Amino acid sequence: MARMYPPQLDLTDEHIPTSEHKVYTALRDQLDETFVVFHSAAWLGRGQRGELSDGEADFVIAHAQLGILILEVKGGRIQYDGAGALHQQWATIDRFNHRHWLKRSPFEQALRSKYALNHKIEELPGWRGRKYTFGHAVLFPDVAANFPVLPADIDPVILIDGRAMADLRSKITHAYQHWRGAHAPQLLGNDGIHMIISLLAPTFTLDSPLAARIGNDQAHVLTLTKQQFRILTTLQRKRQALITGCAGSGKTALAVEKAKRLAREGMQVLLLCFNSRLADELKIQLQGIAEITVGTFHQIAIAFAQDARINPQRPDGMDDAAYFNHFLPEQLLLASECSNHRFDAMIVDEAQDFQSHWWDILSEWLVPQPIIYIFYDDNQRLFTQAPTFPVNDDALFLDVNCRNTQTIHGVAKQFYRGQDADVITAQGPAGEAIEVHLYDDATHERNLLADILVQLTREQGVLPQHIAVLTRYRPQQLDLSETTIGGFVLRDQTRGIHQILCCTIQSFKGLERPVVIVAGLGDISDNAELNQLESLLYVACSRATSHLIVLLPRNTARRLRRVFQP
Repeated sequence: MARMYPPQLDLTDEHIPTSEHKVYTALRDQLDETFVVFHSAAWLGRGQRGELSDGEADFVIAHAQLGILILEVKGGRIQYDGAGALHQQWATIDRFNHRHWLKRSPFEQALRSKYALNHKIEELPGWRGRKYTFGHAVLFPDVAANFPVLPADIDPVILIDGRAMADLRSKITHAYQHWRGAHAPQLLGNDGIHMIISLLAPTFTLDSPLAARIGNDQAHVLTLTKQQFRILTTLQRKRQALITGCAGSGKTALAVEKAKRLAREGMQVLLLCFNSRLADELKIQLQGIAEITVGTFHQIAIAFAQDARINPQRPDGMDDAAYFNHFLPEQLLLASECSNHRFDAMIVDEAQDFQSHWWDILSEWLVPQPIIYIFYDDNQRLFTQAPTFPVNDDALFLDVNCRNTQTIHGVAKQFYRGQDADVITAQGPAGEAIEVHLYDDATHERNLLADILVQLTREQGVLPQHIAVLTRYRPQQLDLSETTIGGFVLRDQTRGIHQILCCTIQSFKGLERPVVIVAGLGDISDNAELNQLESLLYVACSRATSHLIVLLPRNTARRLRRVFQP
């Protein structure tokens, strides 16, 4: 029996003509194991101008000594009209006596398939311009081809009809000899047979690396986030709204979408946040929308003061707290007195970190009865005490985490201390198991980090720009910034494909990456230290959308280790 690809046909498949079923069985049973037969072989080649072109043949027969033969099969009764147009010369007639014109001659179709497959084979690595017998033939299994005179472009050797169905081996061998002629071309050989099999019937397994799973997670998250936009439609008649929710509930996406909608209505919109990295990201997203002014509170204070020709530079000897909490806000207030520009709407993200007295200053930059939307998460309050807001309505609580996988949400939720923590749910994919690595000292931690980065990028196919290394302390203090680890430079601001972002947890608040590595946590051997760290860990863990990796000192408090290693 011949070696058949596929090994058997599905008799219930209506897409396979009965004629091809018959020919498949005959070839399988009449040819011996030295023949390799491919049914419905398909390939993708290139046209004369380099465009992609589909290729297909009913049967491709390969033999190590004889070569390759394309066999085109046409079932039913056959009609030929040499006086007809090119597309009305050959036809098949079904059992209901209906005529079906063929787009081209079956012999021309076999010829085209032969040349197309030959070009495809020549692209195989290691083929090296082999010269071997390559022919074509046409089989009409349901008729006796008693043509009075054969069309000029047909040789009787390459025309096989139903009378030969019991003797296909001799007919096919004869066709091979016809195409070979008196010459003795190079044999296809067993290695050639293996290459043809690898082209037309390859066998391989495609693994599912982390990079592919991340892609599916991101698609799911995008769908969930857009579903949250329905909330804005519900609130569209409210001029002021207070919206709160856990990390990953889509607050930033909602803030951006609300700003876009207002801008489309022709309104001047002030979009504020606290984190400068988040502001930079939002500026990129909203680039080109002139109606939206984006920045952190302090960026806006500096820019507006400069526009009003007020000096926002820090006075000598002033500490950070006095400069950021009081001096810059005062300059922003002074600038409002020198400017006639006012905003129709103010959208604020990360509002939990805004100080109470800033709101009165910002109100000076708004028109009477402005639109104000405030988004906040009281569990991410890293810089201020309990917040107050310029909106008196009850807050709308977002209780669905649509950013993190369920596994990551399960860990981050344990550090959540905001209101209604018990009702928060995650609708994202199940996700990867949390990776936890224990280290003994700083050197051991660096080695672990190097191994992790190599595995992620080289073995799992994760792009460097999809990874963030988040630390408790400034990376410079931990000797992690501007250093090469695992072949990658860790930088606070990345500028190339071989650089990976490494920054503090605080500075990454409001942002996300598919893969987050939490490192540089320092000593967390007692519960008192852990209590101070919980808010940071909530932010850090919730930044990962698909995969979370945590590096912990070996002497980490058991309470924390149980969170990550249940």
